[in-house]
Amino acid sequence: MMSDKIEAKDKVDMGSNYIADGKAHGDVAEAIMSNEYSLIQMAKKYRSLRFSSLPANYWKYIDRIIQRVAREQLVGMRDIQAAGGFVNMDRRAGTTYEFYKVSEMSKGNFAMTPDERGTADILDFSTGRLPLPIAKKEFWVEVNLNATASRNGFDLMMALTEAASFQISNELEEFLFNGIFELDANLKAYGYTKWPDRNIFDTAAGFVDWKTLIDPGVQYRPDLLLKQVVDMVEVLFLQNHYGPYKLYVPKEYSYILSMDYTTGTTEQPVVGTIRDRLMMIEGVSSVSVSRKLADNNVLLVELTPSSVQIINGIPLTVLDWEPPNSPNWRHEYKAMACMVPLFRSDYNGQNGILHGYVG
Repeated sequence: MMSDKIEAKDKVDMGSNYIADGKAHGDVAEAIMSNEYSLIQMAKKYRSLRFSSLPANYWKYIDRIIQRVAREQLVGMRDIQAAGGFVNMDRRAGTTYEFYKVSEMSKGNFAMTPDERGTADILDFSTGRLPLPIAKKEFWVEVNLNATASRNGFDLMMALTEAASFQISNELEEFLFNGIFELDANLKAYGYTKWPDRNIFDTAAGFVDWKTLIDPGVQYRPDLLLKQVVDMVEVLFLQNHYGPYKLYVPKEYSYILSMDYTTGTTEQPVVGTIRDRLMMIEGVSSVSVSRKLADNNVLLVELTPSSVQIINGIPLTVLDWEPPNSPNWRHEYKAMACMVPLFRSDYNGQNGILHGYVG
């Protein structure tokens, strides 16, 4: 943390600009002392300058912890990233993301020369905006304790970093599946199960609790479970979204996926687990358990950038900061991220997200 007074031996040398013994030397230094030039602006101009409560090499270890926690906890976001759905945006450039929907183009044509004139379309389009909220968690450490922990192996800061990173990762994953953020009536962000435009496959459409279909001693009908997923795939086919699909199920269904796919008759021998059989459906590339899905809810998601993206404004990070009126006896830190889901539908409202549930 930067003290109110920098000793002469600790002066920050920036060519002809420095501050020592409470006095400014140089035009930039004078502007800082007169509060006309913020430390952020100064840091942008002199990027080699960094005020930090920890040695530079410690931040490398912190970054490794953050990356490990993100890999372990951001399961749904990792799926989107693997499908090429991350859109990197500098959050400092704005608090919203603007996107477009365009109407369908007419068919192209073949020609023997590229300069042969074809039919040029004039497309209709609409715009939308997505708010970019920041998930954050603050924590602090006493200066003396931080220094002692650093000398003794840095374990305290690593533990705090892991705990804060876990909390932010948990919030991001929860929002991806169930979140709602409303800035105003026309500026909202949603998770999978709250997005108003998603395709619905509820009880009226034929969805039933899978536990009633796979209940040894009562009935064991994996074939009916399979039919449900086939019907869900058909819904997305009719929306002109053909996969690849990811099927997410809640924790309460996890045991079902590991059970044998058989009706117990000689006409239908075991062909593997229920998970294996579901992945034989055309377009279904994988089946996973999500800890964030509520009981009796499933999701079928077309994992392509045309269906779902993550606007990556700030990757998960931990930084040290000095809030106003912060006491000098403690170091303050903030874990934060801006990673907001954007679900895409075309100009006609068709999309590749389906939500199945009892209700």
